Amino acid sequence: MARLHLFDLDGTLLHGTSVPVEISRQLGLEAEMVALDREIGAQRIGPPEYARWVHAQRRGEGEDRGPAL
Repeated sequence: MARLHLFDLDGTLLHGTSVPVEISRQLGLEAEMVALDREIGAQRIGPPEYARWVHAQRRGEGEDRGPAL
């Protein structure tokens, strides 16, 4: 079984990006994650909304391909 360990969720070590953005790039959701990061950074959404969107997208349940929450 392969294991993946991720840290640096806020981009402290990965300058100019973050782990969620890099994962989203691999899933074809980079633009959506960048927009979502902007929303949370501007405090237009909070951690619960951010987590719900990311969770739904990772499970393939997200019909909405953008961060309009």
